[in-house]
Amino acid sequence: MLLFFQGYNCLTLNKNIDVSSVNPCKNAEKGYVSCVHVDINSQEFAQDQLLPNGQQLTLARHFMHNEDTNVFLYDDKDGNEMMIVERHGRAMARAVMNNDDVYFIEPCNNWEGCHVWKHYIAKDIFTQEREILDLENVALDQENKLKDLGQIDQDTIAEFSIKFYVTNQFMESTDDIDLFVETIIVDMNVGYENSNIPVRVKVHCIEPADIDDQESSSDTLHVFNNYKPSYAEIRGSADAAQLLANDFENCGSGYTYTVPKENGHTLSTAKKSCSYGYHSSLHEVGHNFGCHHDRDNGDNTYYNYGYGWLIGPEDLDGIGYRTVLAYNNPGYSRRVNQISNPDVNYNGFATGDAALADNARVIRDNRFLMQEIGDESETC
Repeated sequence: MLLFFQGYNCLTLNKNIDVSSVNPCKNAEKGYVSCVHVDINSQEFAQDQLLPNGQQLTLARHFMHNEDTNVFLYDDKDGNEMMIVERHGRAMARAVMNNDDVYFIEPCNNWEGCHVWKHYIAKDIFTQEREILDLENVALDQENKLKDLGQIDQDTIAEFSIKFYVTNQFMESTDDIDLFVETIIVDMNVGYENSNIPVRVKVHCIEPADIDDQESSSDTLHVFNNYKPSYAEIRGSADAAQLLANDFENCGSGYTYTVPKENGHTLSTAKKSCSYGYHSSLHEVGHNFGCHHDRDNGDNTYYNYGYGWLIGPEDLDGIGYRTVLAYNNPGYSRRVNQISNPDVNYNGFATGDAALADNARVIRDNRFLMQEIGDESETC
């Protein structure tokens, strides 16, 4: 029995309880280590935390995402961090350690209060996403007034919506899909806020898709792309749509620069463990806005500054940090929830460069275009 909280019995691992019938413990992907039953006491989340590996994390922030969803963010300023999203006593959580361990808390429906603690190896599950070039896009918005407004107005918050779909295998392995999707939304909005971007995202609705996980994210995205007769029907009056899969060979894929309303090809896919665990949902929607990977691993044909960034000097002996769109580079292994922005610092270093890496500008300039794609008139 291990105490998760120093001085509090708030999360207790119990390996004696059989979790073989628990859906979140099934369909293990590459990188899986273990899945253990855990008892939680959500009343004590607003405390500094002691993890089972002995790592002490400080509560950095607690806020209400909506009227009934609590968000708790913790870190130790040395690369170890955790996010817990709690609603009505049920919790989703991600804890990322700088020794390559990743842990998730996920609720299950087998009995009252059922939760599991899942352990993965980061390098095995967090594999690089792929952008997909949208060959139909003809950049119809060069004189679009909404884009002009995005460039002039630097402060007004634009809110866009996503319709989420889930594959058959995702449904089989996830007992609280609503809370899972809400956790993705929290992670994305924290990323926009961290990066000082006046954008927020909301869920339009969630729909089961009669789609099986494909071998790769790009294969899965192509199946999703043809799931209904038109992009508009897939989006279901939302501004974008994302398909969540249980497992494929990398973390996700998304079409690049599809925010002009005449195009509306704002589709993406993300793997379950990566969606908020690796900020892949944020990454893929970033492609829809027109963002790209770091300059060594991308070619942005729309914005010569629309790239991810490697933060600070190389850290060959440690972990090093990079923004959400940047790929894993030597000396920069840890992805943090920051979108490249030359005006925002992380650990004392700029997270971008005005001429070379400013994905925040791409999103800020295009935010009203994204917001106007759908009208959210359809219901689930």
